[in-house]
Amino acid sequence: MSKAPSFGIRQLSDTPARATYFEPHELKYSITNLSSARLLIDRGTIQFQPDLASPPDYVDSTCGILLSPGGSAEIIFTYTPTPIYLENTNEVRIRLDYRVDTDGRIGPRLNEIHQGFYVIISPPAASLGDVFISYKQPENSRLATILERYTRRAGFVPHLFVRDPNVGADQWKLIESLIKASHSAFIVWASRTDWGNGVEREIQLCRDHGVREMLLIEHGIPLPPQYEGTLISYKRFDPEDLSRGVSEAVTSLRQRAMDFES
Repeated sequence: MSKAPSFGIRQLSDTPARATYFEPHELKYSITNLSSARLLIDRGTIQFQPDLASPPDYVDSTCGILLSPGGSAEIIFTYTPTPIYLENTNEVRIRLDYRVDTDGRIGPRLNEIHQGFYVIISPPAASLGDVFISYKQPENSRLATILERYTRRAGFVPHLFVRDPNVGADQWKLIESLIKASHSAFIVWASRTDWGNGVEREIQLCRDHGVREMLLIEHGIPLPPQYEGTLISYKRFDPEDLSRGVSEAVTSLRQRAMDFES
C-alpha cells in the first residue's frame, strides 16, 4: 500500500507553461501541507526532461518554509533552457526535501517526488544567421546531427551538406556556396578526421571567405596543425557524452554572435 502524499502541488504559472531556449523563465508552484504534522521544507528541486542521450538538468530552490497542517506557500524556480532540454513538451518532476517539526525539534530529512507537470519549450527565431557544420562522415554523423539540432535551438540556421537536396551538382561547388553564405562554421575534429582531407579543405574554404570558425575537438586529440598558434576558439567533447560538449560549444558561439550583433 503506497504512502499518502504529504504535499499537494499546484502550478501557478500559465498552463501550459511556455519557455524559449536561452531565455530566463520562472515556474511557480503552490505547496500545501496535506499531513497532520508541521513540515519544514528545506529545498525544492525540479528536473527537466533531457534531449536524447543527454543527462537530465536540475534547478534548486532553497526554501526554509515551515507549513502547519493545511498551510500553503509558494515556491519559485528560475531556469534558462539550454539545448540539452527536450524540445516541445518537456515533462517536469518536482522533489521536495523536508523534515517533520515536533515541538520545535526536526526529524531526519525526507523527500517526496511529484510528476506530471510540463513546460512547452520552443527555439527562438532564427535571427543569428547561417552556420556551416563540417565533419568527417560517417563516424561523426551522430555528433553532427546533435550539433544541427542544438544550433537551431540557439537561433541559428544550420547547414549540413548531406541535407542539401541538389545531389546531382558538383559537390565542392555546393559546399563552397554553403560556407560562403554562413557567418560561422563548426569544425568537428575527432580521432579519424585526419584520415581524409575533406574537413581540411572546408577549413581552407572558411578562411578564403572570412567565415569564423569554432573548433569542436575530441578529448585527448592534439590540436590540428591548422589551429596551432591561432586564436581560434575551440571546445573539447567526450564521445561518451556528446550532449554536454556540443551544448557548451553552441552556447559559446551564440554568445559570440550576440556580442557581435550588439
